[in-house]
Amino acid sequence: MEAYGDGLATTRLFQCALAADKAADFSGGVVDKKDYQSVLFDLCFGDMTGTFDTTDHWCIYLEHSDSGADSGFAVVTDTAHVLGTFADITLGLWLDINSGAKVTACQNLARRFGYCGPKRYCRVRFDKLNSGPNILIGISATAHGARYAGDSGGNVLPTHYSGNETATTVSAT
Repeated sequence: MEAYGDGLATTRLFQCALAADKAADFSGGVVDKKDYQSVLFDLCFGDMTGTFDTTDHWCIYLEHSDSGADSGFAVVTDTAHVLGTFADITLGLWLDINSGAKVTACQNLARRFGYCGPKRYCRVRFDKLNSGPNILIGISATAHGARYAGDSGGNVLPTHYSGNETATTVSAT
């Protein structure tokens, strides 16, 4: 996964998934939000052709982890840790594309939601239930709210202090 930061490390951009026609379950790249307060995910949907029957679904979840390892991810189920509206936060479900109306609400559009929880790593997961149409999707993420700001030489001072943090160097890579 590519990551790009500005010279002051106030934001960081991640390319989580190249635009592609997806036919099966997949997860976007892992975003490391170390030194940032939140991550906004931008999902760019392309044209979705085909029809859904009553058992076809594309379920889109927001997950977080302390380790970043595949086995350590769990869905986010606390409304205090998300930015935006979720279809069913108790399941960590951001969107359930399960009908022609929901396809129309997504295709050829960009949608956004975010994570502001306590865990260091987050990602978006797509689960395809039954057959249904493929999904054309591209995903990027931007880490916002740098906890530290410094000069271009990497010298930093805490700008967000909780009482137990110390100054650190923020890397834009």
